[in-house]
Amino acid sequence: FPALIGLARRSVVLAGLIGVASLVATGFALMQLRDYHVQTAVRTLQHVAYGLSEVTSRQIVEADRNILRILEAARLQPELLADREQRDRVIPRNLSSIGQASAIAFIDAQGDRHVYTQAGTPAAVTFPDTSRDGLIIVTGSDKEPPGLFLRRTVWLRGNQAGGALIMRLSDRHLADMYNVWRGQSGNTVSLTTTDHRPLFQHPDAPTLSAKPSAPDTIDPRPFADTAGTLYRNPADGRDYLVVSRRTPGYPLVVHAAVSEREALAEWTAQGSILVVAMVTLVLIGMTMARRHAAELSRRAAAVGQMQALQGALSIEEAKLQAMFRTALESIIVIDEHGIIERINPAAERTFGYSADELVGRNVSILMPSPDREGHDG
Repeated sequence: FPALIGLARRSVVLAGLIGVASLVATGFALMQLRDYHVQTAVRTLQHVAYGLSEVTSRQIVEADRNILRILEAARLQPELLADREQRDRVIPRNLSSIGQASAIAFIDAQGDRHVYTQAGTPAAVTFPDTSRDGLIIVTGSDKEPPGLFLRRTVWLRGNQAGGALIMRLSDRHLADMYNVWRGQSGNTVSLTTTDHRPLFQHPDAPTLSAKPSAPDTIDPRPFADTAGTLYRNPADGRDYLVVSRRTPGYPLVVHAAVSEREALAEWTAQGSILVVAMVTLVLIGMTMARRHAAELSRRAAAVGQMQALQGALSIEEAKLQAMFRTALESIIVIDEHGIIERINPAAERTFGYSADELVGRNVSILMPSPDREGHDG
């Protein structure tokens, strides 16, 4: 009885320990699975950021080559840009074949600007006022929007300056290119300067800044060439995984980002299913253990009751034996066939036979004739 009770208790405790161990193992597996999903998201962002940085650099180089091609033609034939009638034919024709450009401005030797735009581009296109050749980055202000420009001086024969050409890179071309790389994923892409001044970004992209704009910003270090920075966007308070890549040859940085919640959406679903399954199994195991313990307890109680009944029966049997042996009257116990099974000492004295002589014989042996013959008949 105590052993059964102990076994029942141990089974419940063992089921609880197995359940706790299973939940701990599940938690460890979920953390490993989470790291896997984070690394998968980072690899995807790396592919987008690295690819876009290379493509952006090539697009700028190709646009610069188109300007140089126009300048080379003007060097050989100065009238192509100097003569307004020829310029109005040459620049629009070349502009229509340059997908990277939205507008070109020719600044003549007197400083006058002549602006040519692509179809669909607003006529009021602003150009930076600078004499420096190369890529010009305008980060935007209240007066002018952000943009990328390429400036090249027009050199005529004899190294004489004949003005300059400034090309504005097309924001629409840039957006289309970035959207292609973004694809159908939930990734967002943006283009900033190396000091994180924004030039282009999707509306849902995190606002990256060189300095944390909120005290809870996570890892506010510069993002250039990072392999996966966890960043809290001050605009919406959400955490983002950010991979950044500097554009080769230019002071630009491409950022690819995805919200941590979206990156872990599949992990959350898988983890929820796994946790529910494990909790269900633990509850089932605990329920079965409790039922088993209850059954063991019930059996232990039944065994206890049987032992009590057996004890009571033994006492009653002892009482009957004592009464049988000490009775003054003769007592003979026979079966249905009249065979003697037991006799008491009083019967032995009365009939003069011992118990060994009578047990197993017919009771008629103790009857006088003619009762004996009638009983046997």
